[in-house]
Amino acid sequence: MSYSKIRVYYYGDGISLTSTNTRQNVEKKITLALPNRVKEYGDRNGYGGITVTYDHDHIILKVGCTELMNVDINGESSEYIRRITRYEWL
Repeated sequence: MSYSKIRVYYYGDGISLTSTNTRQNVEKKITLALPNRVKEYGDRNGYGGITVTYDHDHIILKVGCTELMNVDINGESSEYIRRITRYEWL
């Protein structure tokens, strides 16, 4: 099955440099379009082999040590991700 997006549910640290409207201890979600590199890998090898992780305010999809996607999810806000609770392929 081919997917075009991923929805990631996560908790942030509640600290923002640009907004006073951040919420700590509230699960948030973001939906990201998948680049062709991720879709091609997933269609060929299955999406189950792709690891979904984070670094500061970036969502990272990788296989082994190879990054397939690295996206800053909140621009200049700099609210860091504390943990990813789940994700779903769309």
